[in-house]
Amino acid sequence: MGRARYILRRSLLSVVVLVGVSAVTFALARVVPSDPARKWVGPRARPEQVERARIELGLDRPLYEQYVGYLGQVLRGDLGTSVRSHRPILEDLRRYLPATLELVLASMAISTLVGIPLGVVAAVRQGSAFDRSCRLFAVLNISIPVFWLALILQLVFSQSLGWLPLGGRISRGVSLFAPIQPVTGLYLVDASWTGNWRALWDALAHLILPALALSSYGIGMSLRMTRANMLEVLGQKYILAARAAGLNPWTIHFRLALKNAIVPSLVLLGLMFVWQMTGAVLVEILFFWPGLGTYLMDAILNIDFPAIVSVTLVVTVMYVLVSLALDLVQTMIDPRVTLD
Repeated sequence: MGRARYILRRSLLSVVVLVGVSAVTFALARVVPSDPARKWVGPRARPEQVERARIELGLDRPLYEQYVGYLGQVLRGDLGTSVRSHRPILEDLRRYLPATLELVLASMAISTLVGIPLGVVAAVRQGSAFDRSCRLFAVLNISIPVFWLALILQLVFSQSLGWLPLGGRISRGVSLFAPIQPVTGLYLVDASWTGNWRALWDALAHLILPALALSSYGIGMSLRMTRANMLEVLGQKYILAARAAGLNPWTIHFRLALKNAIVPSLVLLGLMFVWQMTGAVLVEILFFWPGLGTYLMDAILNIDFPAIVSVTLVVTVMYVLVSLALDLVQTMIDPRVTLD
């Protein structure tokens, strides 16, 4: 009952957040000195065509009426039509969002598999050369700008060594002769599902460099957070008692200590997921990755109001859902946390 009441309360609060974010984004988009109607009909359109388009798009109405109309569209499951592509925005999102999700999920996997184990071992070996190296590694990962790291990775592994592709999501030859049959939009999943191994390895090769660049900050943060939490837990009395009882170090560190130290790290990684959804913009541009960041950048450059507001709304919804899921997972992992 308590969990259901908490979910209801958080859902109502989430609705308020979504309305607020959409209202602010909608208003800011309209402040930009541009004419969406002219963008819609093209630069060579006659004045009467521009005026007709302005009426069709509802731009002749007051701002609050435009916003109320937009909310009504969203509630009906319609995010509007892109001024740039003239396609329904939902159709564009179905095309671009899976690419960003695949990139972000791969980045999160790297952040988790590298940062958390290093943080555990660094805490266990506190004060050692390995611990100092891990702390330096974490600081470097947090401090290095993503765009600089992306350029270095491209220069070393693509241009100099020729091991990995410079950019894109899949090679042209593979897309022509061994195309991936779309199922989920995630190339690795779809290629594995259909047994298209040539496309699978090609898609994986294209994914490695952008995922590494995007995961840098997450690795540093998860390493530092895990190390700090492990140090706190390793000083608890029950850990000292387990050591006195002669339990295996693996059991003490990875079954007893990590269980309590991992909770804050999981919350951080969940929030990092949303951060990387927005931080993927630079990475996608540098690696020619056809994802949501590229779509948003095109929308901004073309003053595509409906697309800008819709992308912001989608990312906010994902943030709200991830935050709610993390709170629930935290209560299941750690019984000391209550849903107040």
